[in-house]
Amino acid sequence: MLVTHDGMTLYAFDKDANGKSMANGETAANWPPLLVKSDHGDPEGTWTHITRDDGATARRAVGL
Repeated sequence: MLVTHDGMTLYAFDKDANGKSMANGETAANWPPLLVKSDHGDPEGTWTHITRDDGATARRAVGL
């Protein structure tokens, strides 16, 4: 199980594809994404970056 630094469980959204988040609106309100600042660096290990409709960058675990 993956959790944020606040102890919130992270979920993978299977519809995310090609570096784009498909979890927006009510879905993102119910399951908030793990947002990162653009200067946070490249993801490492099992992480990748995805872009949200609002232009924000979120982290997504690969292989979940």
